[in-house]
Amino acid sequence: MSAKKSNQSKTLSTFGLTTLLKLAELEAARHYGGKFTILSEADGFKAFFGVDAPATDAEHQPAMKEAVMSMLAKSPGFAESEAKSASVTA
Repeated sequence: MSAKKSNQSKTLSTFGLTTLLKLAELEAARHYGGKFTILSEADGFKAFFGVDAPATDAEHQPAMKEAVMSMLAKSPGFAESEAKSASVTA
């Protein structure tokens, strides 16, 4: 994992699940036609943007919060918008 994604994951981990889901809704509305999917499995969760994306590309995570964090951290659109926000506030 790159330093940028590592820092992003650390920042995302400070948010609660409700806030992360709202961020996912906003990201989905901007870049994915308003859709994201969370799959519950016997021993964890997978989350990915869109409805037609292959679930096999999503990382299996033990908790829903971690699955949503992983989905956000991997989204190119989210990373770009976060970088722009950081440069505006710096």
